[in-house]
Amino acid sequence: MASAEKKNGQAGGSVGGNSSLSQVREILVGPRFREYERRIARLTKKVSKEIESLREEMTQQGEELEEFVRNEVATLQDQIKKVGTTHGASIKDLQKETRQLTASTEKSSTRLEDKLTKSAESLKLLATQQSEKVRVAVEKRCDGLQETVEALEEFVEGAESEREALGRTFQQLVQTLTSDSKSRRK
Repeated sequence: MASAEKKNGQAGGSVGGNSSLSQVREILVGPRFREYERRIARLTKKVSKEIESLREEMTQQGEELEEFVRNEVATLQDQIKKVGTTHGASIKDLQKETRQLTASTEKSSTRLEDKLTKSAESLKLLATQQSEKVRVAVEKRCDGLQETVEALEEFVEGAESEREALGRTFQQLVQTLTSDSKSRRK
């Protein structure tokens, strides 16, 4: 009966050992892992906000530039109408300048859009690289902690075996002393 209780105690200890192992892992790795996840989420959110902010700023600047050019073109057209026939050659030059200004504005707008796209892509790449670095660091740390936990498990198992052997030795000593004292009484 004592051996059955002992076996049940050992079986309960191994189940408890797995449970305590999970708890040790959670205690050692859980908070850091959750903190890294929060940092990655904040970084991703920050990068997204920065990209959106840049996009809005570039759009606003493009609209302002476009409005400015329209106003300038309208002003030039008004001036052309006023000057009219007296300055025919000048009008043609102004029209040419207006076309060149419009083409230049379109090129600038295209360049601004390209820069915005490149900036967004580079920020996204940077965020991805940082996330990957953090993930690799977390995995390395988890692996190291896993090895430490496994070493501790082996140590605990060895200590349990030594305690069991010491217990058996004490039981034998008690039995020997008991039998010696019984034999002395007789």
